[in-house]
Amino acid sequence: MLKNINEELKQLALDFYENVLFNKVLDPSNILGCIIYGSSTTGALQKSSDIDMLLLVNSAEFTTRGVSFYKGQKFEYFVKPIEKFLSETIKYTNSNTPSQVALYQNGYILIDNYGIVSNFIKTARDFYIKNHKGKKQNVQLELAQISNRICSLKNILESNGVEFDYVYFNILEMIRTFQSEYNGEAQVGFAKAYKVYNDNEYYDKYVGKDAGNKKPDNTFVKLFNECVKNNKNNLEKLQNLTKLYNFIKSSVKEFKEEYEIELK
Repeated sequence: MLKNINEELKQLALDFYENVLFNKVLDPSNILGCIIYGSSTTGALQKSSDIDMLLLVNSAEFTTRGVSFYKGQKFEYFVKPIEKFLSETIKYTNSNTPSQVALYQNGYILIDNYGIVSNFIKTARDFYIKNHKGKKQNVQLELAQISNRICSLKNILESNGVEFDYVYFNILEMIRTFQSEYNGEAQVGFAKAYKVYNDNEYYDKYVGKDAGNKKPDNTFVKLFNECVKNNKNNLEKLQNLTKLYNFIKSSVKEFKEEYEIELK
């Protein structure tokens, strides 16, 4: 966990906690603590970014998620029972989704009423590092689906369809997701993928440099970047996408051109 954050940010978050979040809980003794996390603690905070805050409580019937504007700043907050927080740790660990890794590694404990929040965070972090696995795949089916989408994209190109870009980026995300799952990489969100792949410092903060996650293959990243940055004609886009697909297909030992699988 971070030991220090910007003093101005810290004071603003503390004011928000005392004047807004604190009032969300009927019994103050139920509050375990409060954590600041996300872009405001990973160094990626932009003018349009919100400040993410998590209020951990000992017990609650449900998790509350909200957005509030305070002193001109947008806050996104969760009021979450500790049992839910720990169960989500298991869920995200099993799917190797590092949604909470930035919190484990870079979060700032703003409030720790009983001196136990840091222990909960450390336990969750250690559990993820030790146990993250990744999603099981039906390799043949997923590659066949991608191949079929590429065939559809060719037809759209030939007919000069206006939906080309929509289908193009949908296929690109299918390929990226397949690649990361097949190689046991962390499941990075769509909006963060390009930055994670191309900024080593951000990768370490978001995915967790100590978590043992594999980094994306350099050749894949190069081909992926060509697909993302390509603003030329649609034929070249399709060619770049096909190169990327052929690369991942060539790396899959289980792939067969002819197959038969049972669908559940």
